[in-house]
Order: sequence, then structure tokens, then C-alpha cells
Amino acid sequence: MTSTTTFGSSSEASTGSTGTTGLESGFDTSSSTTSSGAECEGDSRCLPSIEGWGGPFDVISSTDPELTCPDGSEPQWRANTGVQDAECECECGPLEGNCGMVGNVHGGLCEGLPADTVVLGNGGCETIDASGAFPLLFEVIGIDTSGGACVEPVPPAPTFETNLAACVLPTTGTCEGGDCVPPMLGPSSQVCIVRPGDDGTPCPQPYTERRVAADSATADGLDCSACGCMPQFSSCVGVLDAFSDNACMTSLGPQTVVNEGDCMNMSPATLDETAALRYDAELVGECGSEVETAVAQGTPTLLGARTLCCLQ
Repeated sequence: MTSTTTFGSSSEASTGSTGTTGLESGFDTSSSTTSSGAECEGDSRCLPSIEGWGGPFDVISSTDPELTCPDGSEPQWRANTGVQDAECECECGPLEGNCGMVGNVHGGLCEGLPADTVVLGNGGCETIDASGAFPLLFEVIGIDTSGGACVEPVPPAPTFETNLAACVLPTTGTCEGGDCVPPMLGPSSQVCIVRPGDDGTPCPQPYTERRVAADSATADGLDCSACGCMPQFSSCVGVLDAFSDNACMTSLGPQTVVNEGDCMNMSPATLDETAALRYDAELVGECGSEVETAVAQGTPTLLGARTLCCLQ
């Protein structure tokens, strides 16, 4: 299951600072038609509207997720920026995987050269060469538990450092290509334009400071491999079964519990009836980590990403 953290839903208004109509997502990407050719009076500055971008807005930054605009109104939109590293709790999951076994087929005694050597995967059916081997003995050379792996913890959804609120800029009139804005924004404010997504579009002059914001983030793209979850111990608990056919359909029974180093009689009542062997086993063990927490690796997924270009 993917975890998601959301910091404030967008509350999008229908107009920007120039009075143009915004899209449902809160981005106004229409071109501005406010140019009157007039110069700004006093210490107001002329801020251009850029085709393909919404705004400009008064973007306020704070750790408060319930930001409001200076005049008490609801923001045009809200977002978050500064994704922080997600921290994994290194509680490793169970050990998962398969067992394997290698053994020699002998006739009479588990000594000397074998009649056949068989590699048995977990649940696999293997034909053996048992010609003249009676009684048929199976010597377990080795049991392989190296196929086991530990289940990693699930990383949490990342959080953000800063909450953003976009407010309508106060204006004193219009100018060539935009609006006249008085220099009276607060210390936590920036004048920014915005567009949906994060496609690497360069910032246009004079809005040259680039930021990426988002509505929320998920742990998709993150993992807890830095926990280093490893098996603390592992073993295979399994049985060996002999069959009179090559497809392991007719058991000669009974099944025999398998341990490394065993030499087991797998013969039926009469000579040369054993055609195949099957090994069924369960990998058991515990997993652990040398650390209690670790920084999640990878890149989180941003939902509702938007690109901000701001005045420096």
C-alpha cells in the first residue's frame, strides 16, 4: 500500500492579479492583455505577465499549513516545497525464498562413485539414473539456503519543509506588459509566476529563481534498502519423495525428512522402479538490521507538481 501525505488542499480562485480568468487547477496560462503603455508612478515597479504562466502572485512561505493572505482572504492556491528525506524504521520483514539441495544416488552403500548426482530445486521434479542401483540410496551433499531474502520495511510518505500560499498582488495600475506593484511585500513573500508540472521549462526574465512545489508526495520511488536487512539465521525444513514416473505423479512413499549428510534408502519393493525424486521444503529464519533507522533511498513522487519562477 502506498502512503500519501497531503499538506493543505488547493483553494483556487477564478482571477489572478491582472483580472484574467484562471483554469480550474488555479493556473492562468492565458496571455495578458492589460498593457496600456503607462509607466508606474512613485516607487511602484512594473511586473510583466508572461504568456503560458499564471500570475504574478504574492507567494508567502511559512511552516503554517493554514496560511491566509495579508488581507485575510483565502489564497489563490496552496502548495508545499522542500521535500525532506523520509526516514525508514528498520523493522525487517520475514525471510522469503526457496531451498535447494544437491545429492548423490548410490547403490547399496553411500560410498564410492555415485550412480548419479542430482540438483533438486524446491518443489522440482528431477529424473534420476538409477540403473542397477539397489537398494537405491540418496546421500544429501548440501542444502542451499542462499536464495532467501528479507522483506524490507515500507518507507513513509515524505514531508515538506515549507507551505506556500499564493495571494493576489496589490496593484496601483497597469504598465507596458503588466501591472504596477508597490514594494510593500512582507519578508516571507516573493513575487512568482507559476505553471503546472515540472517539465524543465526555463524561467523567463525577470522571474529567474526557480522552485518546484507540489500538493503532496508519496513514497513511490523510495525504498528502505539502507536498513540492510539480512537473515540472522536460515534453514530448510523439507522432505524427499521418490516416484515411479518421470513426472512425479506416482509416489513410492513414504516421504523422508531430509538433513544435510543423511544417507537415505529411497528404494521401492522391487529393483529399478525409482524414476524421479522431488524435494519439498520451507525456508525458515529471522531477519534483522544493524541500525534502528535509515534514510530512504530513491526519489519520491510529487503529486500536483508545479513550477514557480520568482523574482530574486
